[in-house]
Order: sequence, then structure tokens, then C-alpha cells
Amino acid sequence: MPVDFISRALALISPGHVELRKPSRLILSGDVRMPRIAGRVEPLGAVTRITLDVAPPSAHQISQESSRLILRFEADALDASLPSAAANDVLQGVHPGETPSTIALDLGPRFASFRATEEPGDRGATRLVIDLIAQPAQPPGATPPAPPAQPPPPEPPPLRACAARRARSRRT
Repeated sequence: MPVDFISRALALISPGHVELRKPSRLILSGDVRMPRIAGRVEPLGAVTRITLDVAPPSAHQISQESSRLILRFEADALDASLPSAAANDVLQGVHPGETPSTIALDLGPRFASFRATEEPGDRGATRLVIDLIAQPAQPPGATPPAPPAQPPPPEPPPLRACAARRARSRRT
């Protein structure tokens, strides 16, 4: 029996829209928002670039929570094919988040900041590009700069000579 038969047969008995996604082995029935997300990771020197193609386009937010970036999509779930990136000092990993509509990026110890841009992708998709920027590395053997020298304390005021008269006691 051909796989396309399933979507045609379900369309006859289902009151809503039916979509068959062969690569991910999913059948969507009804009003389900589940964008397909394909990603890749590219180390580019001091920048690690994560590129996500999202189809159909879905509104999203990116937030930093301690040592992770969380991507939240306005969707019921995600049909995601996430990259398996080799861990480096900026990006430790990419994996599904704690909810069905999130993706988590685990950040490494040299992560400094990120920059995200959105551009049109192929066939009506949206391409989300996230650049993770590393902290500048210190050359081997370099010592951190010494703190500036403290100015010497001000000189104390000169001593004043004081003479005290002592009263002589009278002997009788």
C-alpha cells in the first residue's frame, strides 16, 4: 500500500486538514501548528553560527537564561531536525527544550553575547541566523594586566613641638 494512501484515506474521514510528513513520519490532522525546522552549526573563528530554516514561518523569541539560549516558537510543537554540533568553548550543544515548542542552545564558558537575524529562506521559509560571539582569548602565557598602582598615602602633617610646664610641688 503506498504511503500517500494514508493521507488520502484520512482526508475522507477527517473533518479538518490532514498532512503527511514522510521524513519525520508524522501525520498532522486538524489545526496543528508544527513548523519544520532544519538546522546547522558552523564554527567561524571567534563566532559560532547556528542557522535554522523554519517552514512555515513562525513567530519566535530568543532569551538568555543563565548558560543557555532558549528559542520559543509560537507553535503547538516542532518538527525539528537539529544539528549535532561538536562542542566548543562557545556552544556545548543544541537540543529540544523543556516544552514541545522550544529549542535550547547550551552555551560554553567563552560565550560573550549573541546576535540574531531573520531573512527569507527557500520556498517561503524563514532563515533564522544566530551568531554566538566568543570572549577574546588571551594569548598563551599572557598574564592578566596588573591593577593600577595605588598612589602613595599622603604624608602625615609635621609634628608640632609642644612644651608643657610642670608645676613644681612645694615642699614644706
